[in-house]
Amino acid sequence: MFTVISKPNCPYCVKAKELLDYCKLPYKDFVSGEDLTREEVLEGIPDEVKNKESFVLTVPQIYHAGHYVGGYSELEDYLVENDLVQVYDIDIDF
Repeated sequence: MFTVISKPNCPYCVKAKELLDYCKLPYKDFVSGEDLTREEVLEGIPDEVKNKESFVLTVPQIYHAGHYVGGYSELEDYLVENDLVQVYDIDIDF
């Protein structure tokens, strides 16, 4: 199961959930600021990601079976690399 941490009106959050729906992959959605605090969101992000000088907390933050995936772009790559999607050229508009 995937976990998606999102925010309302976030186009990449919508895109990530649409992609998971398209692939028929189950997920649970948590809303940052409502279901989770900023600190709780940061807790799940690996230190090697948080310690990068360029790190900025953005949404969505996506996990699969306890494994940190990243944001929307990383989700696309993860699905292909793990043979969870066969069609990579899907275009989901904002």
